[in-house]
Amino acid sequence: MDIYELLTKLASIEDTEQQIFFYKILSILFPELKDMIYLSFNEPESQFERFNEKNFGNYNICGLGDYSKLWVIDNKNEDTMFKVSQVAYLDLNILDRLSSYIEGKQVQDEDDFLEFMCYLKKMGTNIKTSMIERMTTLYTKKEKYKENLLNYFKYLNADKLDRNTINVKVTPQQEDYVNKILRINKDDEKYAEIMKEYDLIYCMIAAAFYFKTKYKDKEKRINNFVEYCLNTLNVFLAPEMYTLLLFLKEKDNTGVFNKLQESKIKNQYSTFHNVAWDLMHPRIIEEYYPLISRSEDIISLPYFAPNNKGLGNYLRLNPRRGIFIMPYGIKRSIFTHSSEDDILDMIPSEKLKIELKYEADIRKDRLNKVDFEKEKNNIDMKVKKLLGIDA
Repeated sequence: MDIYELLTKLASIEDTEQQIFFYKILSILFPELKDMIYLSFNEPESQFERFNEKNFGNYNICGLGDYSKLWVIDNKNEDTMFKVSQVAYLDLNILDRLSSYIEGKQVQDEDDFLEFMCYLKKMGTNIKTSMIERMTTLYTKKEKYKENLLNYFKYLNADKLDRNTINVKVTPQQEDYVNKILRINKDDEKYAEIMKEYDLIYCMIAAAFYFKTKYKDKEKRINNFVEYCLNTLNVFLAPEMYTLLLFLKEKDNTGVFNKLQESKIKNQYSTFHNVAWDLMHPRIIEEYYPLISRSEDIISLPYFAPNNKGLGNYLRLNPRRGIFIMPYGIKRSIFTHSSEDDILDMIPSEKLKIELKYEADIRKDRLNKVDFEKEKNNIDMKVKKLLGIDA
């Protein structure tokens, strides 16, 4: 068993006392884990209901896991009292809607929207993920985005959100920050890995749609999709593959991929982009932003604040049991359905099962040679040809 399999075993233990005991054994066997922290979202006795998700009509505030069952396991021999902060990451649609309201325009479900935004103001908000999303959104004009950002800071500076917020002043420091954001583009080395991940997940979503549309036979569509992931993209991303296999098997009854319908794709081809960002937001938060400050014993709980329930449905379809925070800030999520066996059970082809299970090193060697942006263009051309859309 490798370390990841042992961590998965730890997360699967239902009794917290037994989890702590198993953790102590692991930290003795693997000294590199002695400073590891486990954020569990599976402790029924924690009673943190106030940290759970909130709904305001179609507006949704959801977390990486079930924060009402939050528990922290570490290698200290005494109980630690953690302070907890909450921050909601806004997407581009919310920024756009907020800006429209401030400029005096009508917005959808206005009463719900105002209650939603007032609640977020008390929590704390962040726009970093929207900043990254904008880099992949060609139709977001720079001047419009600047206007949205300035109105966002007016919202932060205002005592309350109403039609007079348009008159609130933005500080020179805030204006400098907006101009700094606008200078960032997707070619910035700092964001190269995120852009690569976005292209990869886009390819997986578009390919799942392509094979589902092309083949009525479920086994054939699943085998073609898995083969594409393993041998064209050279990746095995268990959480995304699990949910997309449910889509191909037509066993997703949560509506996560309702947008992936032939008629909707024909009318709005950017649908793939929108769904890719639903799947990207949790990855970015988990990988690039700190969830805990050990020196100050502060846990920062991240939330997402979209204008629909699609992202929340996706997070609930295969919920995180917890997150391991390793030394140097490396994080590893454990999902309810994230084991290799969960995926293998869904694949008809024995040949592909063997490839998935035993050829990880081969995929790793080939991965650096994959041009995901090129593959994104390739799968786009295939989908458009299949649907009769002009390329």
